Amino acid sequence: MTQTQRLFIACPLPAALTEACVALQDQCMALVKRPRPLQPGDLHLTLRFLGPTPAALLPDLGAALQALAGQSGPFDLQSAALGGFPQPQAAHVLVWHMQLSHALQALYDRLQHSLQSLGTAPEARPYKPHVTLLRCPRQALPALPAAPLHFWRADRLSFYRSELSPAGSRYTRLSDAMLGETEAPAAQGGPHD
Repeated sequence: MTQTQRLFIACPLPAALTEACVALQDQCMALVKRPRPLQPGDLHLTLRFLGPTPAALLPDLGAALQALAGQSGPFDLQSAALGGFPQPQAAHVLVWHMQLSHALQALYDRLQHSLQSLGTAPEARPYKPHVTLLRCPRQALPALPAAPLHFWRADRLSFYRSELSPAGSRYTRLSDAMLGETEAPAAQGGPHD
């Protein structure tokens, strides 16, 4: 095992939302130069990107995530518009924004506090919930199609490892913590492509 792992915390998507994301990817492929869509199993709502993290911190991070999930119940989310990061005039990522509900902001704030107690630096940027649909070379985005209104229920937090490669990032879900449950479920194994 390497001494550091590139980690992030996210909510996996339900099947219906994943299908809607794939449909939006299909609509946008011809609008963007050299698009690289994420695989359906890699689609997620990022809560916090941790970046290179000492492997020795994994048990403490897992315990903190489990405790946070036990204090937080499942919550409902609503989709918003398509957009680009860092900005539509010079985007290298096409995203589907999600509305920042009170429940999601409260969970994010508790996550930030929990991570800081473990020595992780706080995120300086305001949280903008989104699902990354595809990556591309930096470019000005054209007018994007209207995204459908979609409601969904987040019921778990997941730890992911991200490994960079010439073909793009490869994500492996390391563990899940069910929202509202205090027992730790079995760890996940294997890549989710």
